[in-house]
Amino acid sequence: MRLLKVDLTSQEAWAEDIPKKTVEKHVGGRSLGSHLLLETDPDYPPLSEEAHLLFMTSPLVGVFPCANRTCVVGVSPANGLYSFANAGGKFAIALRKAGFDAVDVFGAAKRPVYLSIIDGVPEIVSAGHLWGKTTGKVRQYFKNYSSVACIGPAGEKLVKFAGIQMDERSAARTGLGSVLGYKKLKAIAVSGNQPIPGEEEVREIIPKAMESLKSMIPWGEVGTLDTTDLVNPGKCYPVNNYRENHLPDEKLARIDFRGFKPLVKGRGGCMLCPVQCARDFETSWKEVRDGPEYETAWSFGANLENYDPKIIIDANALCDEYGLDTISTGVVLAWLKEASEKGIVPYDFNSASQITELIKMIGRREGIGDDLAEGVLGASEKYGGKEFAVHAYGVELAAYDPRSVPGMLISYALGSKKGSHLNAWTVAADIKAGKKRFSPKEVARRANRIMVDNTIPDVLCICRFVRDAEGLEALAAQALSRILGKKYTSSSIRRIADSTLEKEREISLLRGMEKEKETFTERILSQDPGVEGHRLTEEEFERIKEEFYRLRGW
Repeated sequence: MRLLKVDLTSQEAWAEDIPKKTVEKHVGGRSLGSHLLLETDPDYPPLSEEAHLLFMTSPLVGVFPCANRTCVVGVSPANGLYSFANAGGKFAIALRKAGFDAVDVFGAAKRPVYLSIIDGVPEIVSAGHLWGKTTGKVRQYFKNYSSVACIGPAGEKLVKFAGIQMDERSAARTGLGSVLGYKKLKAIAVSGNQPIPGEEEVREIIPKAMESLKSMIPWGEVGTLDTTDLVNPGKCYPVNNYRENHLPDEKLARIDFRGFKPLVKGRGGCMLCPVQCARDFETSWKEVRDGPEYETAWSFGANLENYDPKIIIDANALCDEYGLDTISTGVVLAWLKEASEKGIVPYDFNSASQITELIKMIGRREGIGDDLAEGVLGASEKYGGKEFAVHAYGVELAAYDPRSVPGMLISYALGSKKGSHLNAWTVAADIKAGKKRFSPKEVARRANRIMVDNTIPDVLCICRFVRDAEGLEALAAQALSRILGKKYTSSSIRRIADSTLEKEREISLLRGMEKEKETFTERILSQDPGVEGHRLTEEEFERIKEEFYRLRGW
C-alpha cells in the first residue's frame, strides 16, 4: 500500500510504501490507521503542528462490493482522545485511482492551502480564495476532479464538532474537521486512472458477493429511517433532550419514513454498492440534496420536539454546507432549548424555525453560536446546566437511550470513539434480551461481541449496513487472501478487529484518558425515564463498567 506523507509546514509531500508485513498484520482502515497513528507517538495537542490526521482505505476498496469507505483517524479536539470518523461515497475509491491508499497529514500551513493529487502526483496549492467558502462551493470549484474531501466554515473556525465533507458524505463525528482547519488545509482533491491492485485476483468472487447482497436491496428502499420501528416500541428513542424515551405514533409518523417518503426526489448511494440506500430531498432554497438518515432525523426532530420534516431536510443540508456533525449539532441545540426554558442562557429558543439560523451561527461562531461551538460540555461549563448536557467524555450522545438499552452505555462511554453508537450498536440485541438486558454480565458480554463485530467493517472499509448479508464477510476474507497472498478467514479478521480496539485504547491512555471520566452526566444516571419496571442507577452502570473491563482484561 502506498502512503502519501504531507508536511504542511514545509509544504512537501512524498510517497512511502507501507511494509507488506505491516499491511498483512493490520489490513487497513481503523486497524492500520491506529497502528500508524501510534507510531507517531501521539502525545500532542489535537490542534497543533505535531498532530497527524490519517485518511485510510483498505486493499478491498474499489475492488469488492460496498468497499468504499474512507476512515479518518486522529486525535479528537472534542476531548483530546483517539478518534475516527468514516464516510462512504466515492472518495476512497478515487484516492486509490489517484495512486495512493492512504494520506498522512501533519504540520500546519501559514496560509490556506489545498492538496491536489492527480495520477500519483501530489501538489500543495494556495487556497486563500476558498477560505470561508461552504463545502458546496468548494465542491463546485473542484468539479473537474473525481472526488474532494473538504471542510466548511465550521472547520476553519475550529468548532469542536466540525466534520470533513467527502462529496455528498460526511466523516463528521468528534471534530476531526477542525484539525484540518487548524492546519489550514481546506481540501484534498483527487483524480486519476491508476489501476487498483487486486481487481483481477477477485474477479470471480464478485458475482458471489453481489448475490449475497441481494437480500439487502429491499432494505435500501427505506434505509436507516426504518430504525424508529425498533427503537420507539423499545422505549429507547430519546425525545426532548433525553427527557422522554418514545413518541406517540401520530408524532412519530411525521418524522420517520412515513413523513419523509412524500418528499423524496430521487434515490442513490455509494460507489460499488447495489443497495443504494440514500434518498434525495429538496431544500427550501430549491436545491436537491442527499437527505437525512435516522440519526439526523432524530437530532433535529424528536430531540428538539420538531415534527416538520422540511426543517430537518434544511438542517441536514446546512450542516453539510458548514461542515458540522448533525448528531452533535442537534444535541447542542437540544441543550440550548432546555437551557433557554430554564433561563440560564441569554437566548430565547422557542421555535423550531430558529434551528436553521442557529446552525449558521454555530458554523460561523457568531453570537450564542460561538459558545455552542464548544459542544454541550463547553457550553454548560460556561452557563450551567451540566446536569442535562448529554455527552460521554465530551462527545454528544446519539439517538439511542442507554437507560433502556444498557449495552449502549458501553458503546458511548467505553468505546474507542466516545459518544458513538457505532462502537457497539447493541440496540436490537438488548431489546431482544428482554428483562435479561439489564444483567451486568450479559450486558458486557453482548456489548463486547458486538463491539468487535462492528470494528470488522471499519478494518476492511466495507459499509456496516451490509455486513450481515449472508456469506459476505467470508467472501471478503477470500478476496483479501487473494490480494495480499496470505490466508485470511472470518476468525482471523475478527482477531485483527479485536486487537484494533486495544491499540485505540492504548492511544487514549497515552493521552491521559481517565477511568473515572468514562461515565455520564446526571440526565443519564439520575433522571431516568427507563422502561417499565426498571430504573438505571449509577451503581448499576458501575457494575456494567467493571464487568466490561474484566471481560477485556483492562
